[in-house]
Amino acid sequence: MNGRLAGKRILVLSSYHSDISVYWSARLGELFPEANLRLVTLPPQNFTWRVRGSALRFIHQEAAALNDSYDLLLATSHCELATLRGLCPGLALIPAVVCFLDNPFALAEGHRASGGTDAQMNALYAAECADQCWFNSRHNLTSFMSGVAALLDKQPDEAPPGVVASLLSKSVVLPIPLSEDVFGEASGPQGDSELRILWNHRWGFDKGPERLLAFAKAIKQSDLRAKLVLVGPRNEQIPMSMAELIENHGDLIAFNQPVTDRKLYKACLAQADVVLSTARQDFQGIDVMEAAAMGCIPLLPDRLSYPEYFPELARFHSIPDADQEASNAVALLRQWIAEGFPASPDLQGLKVERLVEKYQDALDSISS
Repeated sequence: MNGRLAGKRILVLSSYHSDISVYWSARLGELFPEANLRLVTLPPQNFTWRVRGSALRFIHQEAAALNDSYDLLLATSHCELATLRGLCPGLALIPAVVCFLDNPFALAEGHRASGGTDAQMNALYAAECADQCWFNSRHNLTSFMSGVAALLDKQPDEAPPGVVASLLSKSVVLPIPLSEDVFGEASGPQGDSELRILWNHRWGFDKGPERLLAFAKAIKQSDLRAKLVLVGPRNEQIPMSMAELIENHGDLIAFNQPVTDRKLYKACLAQADVVLSTARQDFQGIDVMEAAAMGCIPLLPDRLSYPEYFPELARFHSIPDADQEASNAVALLRQWIAEGFPASPDLQGLKVERLVEKYQDALDSISS
């Protein structure tokens, strides 16, 4: 750490403080330990209202925090940043960064918390009024810009030219660093006759539970000996595909319980051989990355942000048909068993110490 932010006061706003926002804000504290960070959040509830009501909540409930003196503002893309900078003039006088941990232009079709056009316009205005935009993957950046272009094309009258080019000129790809505690404990596949396949994702529509069910059926139809380890957080309403998986294919499940204790969660990762993703959307894939850093071999669809961070050997061909995609994943597993498992990907570049210079260089460029 070079102390370039020593003594700087940074306001961090997260208007929909979900698990990924919690993880990101914790890493900010590690990236900028010499700075004085003030985190102000709203709970991750009522998404469609939050994207058009967070400014009202902030200015009435957090007026003292917002009107204090700061050197920098970091806000997640769900915040009504443009509105906040208008309602709190002091925030308009300091550099502001909008941080895209996801984006409403690329949420999986049918996602219940998409927010529709309101969320898209909110994110666009936030990006327009920010001094810099941070995206946690190239996939996130390109899908956002493509979404902006498509939205402007829908306007009934002439859309202003140069919007996407202007946004690109102030956009930076900065991955969220991984927690330090997942490094140095890698074990790799255990080499016994039964594979332990980890699925450590939230039980939400966007994580492709119906594709996990298809994968379980493909495993059963094969001669592979494998068990599933399900440790991700659950929603109140269990997806029908997960209910079917538990009821009809329970013999494939070695462990099925949400794990919130960090030490126990890491133990589950360390004991697994393979980490599987069936996601419809993933803007960086922190769950997969943490498991891979601890020695799990990633088994991933060849879409989303995965090609940026994981080698081709870790990816199976992804297609719309869930059953055929599951067959592709099982075929790759069979190849590994026959020819040897690939090495765990090197994710050392996602350590805080390896990313801190990139983050600080990005901030320096705002004031230069």
